[in-house]
Amino acid sequence: MLYADIAVPNPVRQLFTYSISEELGDKVSPGMRVWIQYGPRKIIGMVVNIHDQKPDFRCRPVLQVLDSEPLLTPELMELCAWIAKYYYASLGEVIQAALPAGLNYVADRFLRFSDTGFSQWDSLSEKEIKLVHDIQGAGERSYDEAVKIWGNAPIRSALKSGALELLELPRIKVKPVMVKALYWNESHRQALMDFLKGYTGKMHLWLDTALNLHELESPAVWQDLVEQMGFSPFALTRLVKQGFAAVTELEQEYVDRLNLEHAPDRLRALNTEQLSVYEPIHRCLQEGRFESFLLYGVTGSGKTEVYIHALREALDAGRGGLVLVPEIALTPQTVRRFYEIFGDEIAVLHSRLNDRERFEAWRKLR
Repeated sequence: MLYADIAVPNPVRQLFTYSISEELGDKVSPGMRVWIQYGPRKIIGMVVNIHDQKPDFRCRPVLQVLDSEPLLTPELMELCAWIAKYYYASLGEVIQAALPAGLNYVADRFLRFSDTGFSQWDSLSEKEIKLVHDIQGAGERSYDEAVKIWGNAPIRSALKSGALELLELPRIKVKPVMVKALYWNESHRQALMDFLKGYTGKMHLWLDTALNLHELESPAVWQDLVEQMGFSPFALTRLVKQGFAAVTELEQEYVDRLNLEHAPDRLRALNTEQLSVYEPIHRCLQEGRFESFLLYGVTGSGKTEVYIHALREALDAGRGGLVLVPEIALTPQTVRRFYEIFGDEIAVLHSRLNDRERFEAWRKLR
């Protein structure tokens, strides 16, 4: 029999031990989220350790595994444990902070009729009976929605009596933002050419749009075609109906990259002065030891090139790098330069990103 020590997102500075069924035995690893019964609730926890030491108390089972692979690497788990000890915080709270929105412990709460076959109806008030029947008929209802309808008191009483159960189900992962776009290929282009061969009518705006559009690179963002290039929305819609192009959706992240240029051959050779300051950094990287360096130089003196060469060397050695920008206004120009050399190897995080963008950046780094 295997057991899992699990961290939960509350201030209690201890782990909780649950049993792992044979069915889940090979599906659970440290660093994965699981769904567990915690007191009267079902909540999300993080597996910290797996062992075969049977506790001297009865263990509840892990109900469900929520991840197909660990979200936290052993190194991150070790870091979280150190932070929890150093700052006297619970490990569950630290792990909560270490994961992005969409992957952390965030859950939506639901009420449902007890699956144990509740029968003590005479212990409930008239309002509580109506509440329980409402939940029973609906199958389940959002906790917040139920509070608005029935109030807190009857819900607490129904939960205490065992007539209702409170479930915390994992909130659906944040989804990438999609933008409307047009794409065309050789079959679309050929269809247009075939149409024009036998066409003797007036060259309508939508036909002129089709000819001009097919000279561009596919795919193209719909909003850019209309606002920046002056194409008519009506004309674009018409050529889609005629089969000369098709509507698709692109991830916003992909669209953002369309405006960036990846040209790693533009990595500039360091000049004599840059080489003199890069040499000790290079030695540290070669020897795998830690040391601090301070590069002094006015704006435009070439410090960024030294950073880029150091980062390139670290990545080539299978390591990583973290570039901190002192002002959020400098982020676009910094990203443009680093993307030019490193392409999709980089991810960007800053305070103006929404939850979806933070999740995407975390996913890329992971």
